[in-house]
Amino acid sequence: MTCTHQGCTNPVRCKGLCITHYESYRRKLIAYGRWEAYVDAQPVREHVLALREAGVGKRRMIELSGVGRNVVARLCSGRPDRPVKRVTRETADKLMSIPLPQIPWSVCADGAQIPAVGSIRRMRALVAAGYTVQFLAARLTGWETDVYRLIREDQKLITAARARRIAELFSALQLQPGSSDYARQYAATKGWALPLEWDEDTIDDPATEPVRAAWTAASARAERVERVAELTARGLTAEEIADIVGVTSRTVERDRAVAS
Repeated sequence: MTCTHQGCTNPVRCKGLCITHYESYRRKLIAYGRWEAYVDAQPVREHVLALREAGVGKRRMIELSGVGRNVVARLCSGRPDRPVKRVTRETADKLMSIPLPQIPWSVCADGAQIPAVGSIRRMRALVAAGYTVQFLAARLTGWETDVYRLIREDQKLITAARARRIAELFSALQLQPGSSDYARQYAATKGWALPLEWDEDTIDDPATEPVRAAWTAASARAERVERVAELTARGLTAEEIADIVGVTSRTVERDRAVAS
């Protein structure tokens, strides 16, 4: 996240500003007599607890805000009979500047356990698009059994680091169909949505549903066949087309036969 000050590309430190522009903002308020050294801690506490509920741990909050460990710990737990009542304005601004993650893996630390719903949907969608579990496991440098457990929904939680890796793979593959008709047919029997039937902004939200389109697994293959025919007409070899489309040269030859 970069500073919101026009033309500035420095990382955000507080209130959407980098450290330089935040200090300028603070000095201006002090000069106008509008700077409060201390503020009510309750809104800050509620925000910190909401962050924890969303999967952002104390250590990650400290990394993102630069606030001391003891301050965060006292806000998170502290003594119920002696809650922190006031915090400095700077501490409040730094902690409140951490956004509540709509997409948990975008903010949480690598090892944080977050809901797997978005990852499950992405992996199922890629299978529906014609990618085998073996192919996906190889791209994720993991075991096939891990992928199977995920798409079968045997696991409800996943690390933020793995969720990020799956999201990256989904972004890379969602616009190009895979080569496995068996994977497509299997996904169709399960009723799994295709990649373009999910909105990437809401795919991680358990309450959302895919928007079913007329575009099907069969039409995805037809689209690939058309693309292969177009590249063939340009004089590209089967191997060159395979690299562009993301399939094997054998699949290219089959698609050429269909097109002819």
